[in-house]
Formats: sequence, structure tokens, C-alpha cells
Amino acid sequence: MCAPAAERSVGSLLAVILGSGISITSVVNNSVLFYCLIRSKKCFQCYFQFLLVLSLFDVIISMCYVPVILVDSLKDWLNSVLLAKLWWSYFVYLLALTHVTMTAASFVLVCALLERYLITIRSSQLKAFQQRRSMACVCSLVLALVTKGGILFELDIFPEEDESCRNTVNEFYVDMAAINSNPLYGTVYRFWIRNIVTVFVPFFLLTFINFKTLVKLKAQLKEAKCQEGRKFSVRVENKRRSSIQSMSESEAEGPVRNDEDDTELQSFVHLVYIPLRLESVLNTTYSGIITQVRIISKVRSATWTLLLVCLLYLLSNLPNVIVTAWEFIDIQSLQNEFFGFYMFSTDLVSLLVVVACAMRLPIYMLCNPELRRVITNTMKLHIKPKIQQCKSDYL
Repeated sequence: MCAPAAERSVGSLLAVILGSGISITSVVNNSVLFYCLIRSKKCFQCYFQFLLVLSLFDVIISMCYVPVILVDSLKDWLNSVLLAKLWWSYFVYLLALTHVTMTAASFVLVCALLERYLITIRSSQLKAFQQRRSMACVCSLVLALVTKGGILFELDIFPEEDESCRNTVNEFYVDMAAINSNPLYGTVYRFWIRNIVTVFVPFFLLTFINFKTLVKLKAQLKEAKCQEGRKFSVRVENKRRSSIQSMSESEAEGPVRNDEDDTELQSFVHLVYIPLRLESVLNTTYSGIITQVRIISKVRSATWTLLLVCLLYLLSNLPNVIVTAWEFIDIQSLQNEFFGFYMFSTDLVSLLVVVACAMRLPIYMLCNPELRRVITNTMKLHIKPKIQQCKSDYL
């Protein structure tokens, strides 16, 4: 008798359905982001290049969610042989593609945050790193292919030996290929090297760089407030003294005034003349100060944006890190005693990944005025007229 497919919990069902809706939203968000960034003249001249590559990877990851995760669940829930045959035909290829892009995206994120850290600490290596953004993206992809590309050869579709499973959703099953029986490949490379390089290294690198950047930013903000307070106090006091001194000299050279005139003159100096002189002095350097403030604000907004994106990545990958660490410690208990939790955690990890992908555009729009201007201007100039043209043609 053909054994039925393993049942999934209601939580897994809700996670998969919710993840499908979020994945579609993520595809739309990141497609818009990719289009807006590729149209920008600054795309390959600043950190936008990392965000462009990241949005492309996010589109691929989100597009693979429905055919890989949702169809797998639907074929079992609906007992659909048609969906099962369709899923068997592409599952291994799309799974390998998904894992490669996820790993590449994590390393691109590390590179983007590393650039912000170098800017924050004013490193002498910053310019050299910025000139090699393309190389960093290519190296991230190559590293992902080396560590995760083997999935294409590790999994295969096998026919079920039970004759009663013919023409059912259990006619075939996914299992490990023969290459995994090699200890050097199956244990050393696939389990140890891959999990350490693709799960633990990006997670702890981003955590460390995030922490160092936040500490440095906090110190810089505190130092800037103290310096500005001291500079403003000294500047105001100097201008007040020089104004009073100049007025005193003019009084000494001028005609003799009575006490009532002196009182009126002092009132005029303190209430009108000194504030006007101070305002004129400050206005002379206003444009330079505003320019400097805008540059600093732009750098800090870009840094905070990437910090939030990386924090979201860390939160979404925390369950994956926990489960992977559990696999290192005691994989037998995870697969036997806590199998239900193990299955639910895989669905939860997939859901959190697409949530992180979908949330990048809202974070950019809320936290980064420069990115917000690029996206809104591109939408107004290129996308909005096309939508209006389509409406007019349809109506």
C-alpha cells in the first residue's frame, strides 16, 4: 500500500500561503527598485550598485518561492498528480538557484555594510574598495556558486518502488544522490564547510560590522554635538565682545553724550546692533555650513538605511542559524523527536527570507531621502506616463 505524504501542520499551511502573497509583493517591489536604480546615472558610481545587485537577487529569490514552496504543498494538500509531475521537473534546478542567490545576496550585503563602515571610520582603504564594487559583487556570486552550486548534483528524483504509488503524488520522491556518500564531499564539504561559510560567516560578520558601525556613529554624534555647542558659544561671545569694543571706540572718538544718551545707546547695542552683526556673520558662512550638513546627512542616512536592512537580514536568518547549529550538535533528535518543529522551521525560514526581501523597498523609502528621490523621480518620468497611456488606450 502506498504510504501517504507526510502531513503538514496548520502553521505550515498558513506560513506557505502568507509567504506566497509576500513573495509576489517582493517581486513587484524589487522589480520597481531595480528599474529605478538601473535608470539612475549614479547607479555604478556609488553604493547604489550594491543595492541594484541585491534587488536583482531578491527578485530571483521571491520568484522561486511559489513554484518551489507553494506548489510542493499544494500537490500534497490537493493530491494533484499534475502539480506533482510539474514540481518534479524543475524542483532541483530552482532549489539550487534559490540557494545560490540567497548566499550571493548575503555576501553582497556584507560588502555594502563594509563600505559604510569604512566611510564611518574614514578609512584610507575606502577609495580602493569603492573602485572594486563590481569585483566584490562578482566574488560574492562566485563564492555562492562554489558553496551552494553543488545542490544541483546532490539531489535527484527517484521512482517509488511500490507499484501502488504509480500515477499518484508519491510516484517519485526527492532524495540524496550517490555523491553524498563520499565522506569528503558529503560530510566535510556539504555539511561543515557549506554551513559554516554560508550560514555562520555572513551572520556573524554582519552582526560584528553592525555593532562596530553603531558604536562609531554614536561616538561621532556625541562628539559633534559637543563640538558644535562649544564652537557656537565661543563664536557668539567673540562677536559680542568685538561689537561692544567697536562701539566703545566710536563713542570715545565722538561727541560727549549725557548719561541718558549713553543708556539709550547701550540698549540699542545690546538689543539691535549685536544681533544684526551676529546674523550677518552667520549668513556669510550659511551656504557652506548647509552644504556640509547635507553631505553629512546623506552619508548618515545611507548608513542607517543599510544598518536597518542588515538588522532585518539578521532577524530573518536567526531561526536558520539556530536550526543549523542544532544540526551540528544533535541532528538525530531534530529529525526524530522534533521532526514537526524541523518541518515548520523550514517553512518559517523561507517565509522570513521573502519578508526581508519585500521590506527592503519600504526601508529605502522611509530612511533614505536620496533613494526616495531617485525612485519617485523615475516613477514620475518613466512609469507614470506609461500607465496613463495604457489606461487611455484601454478606455
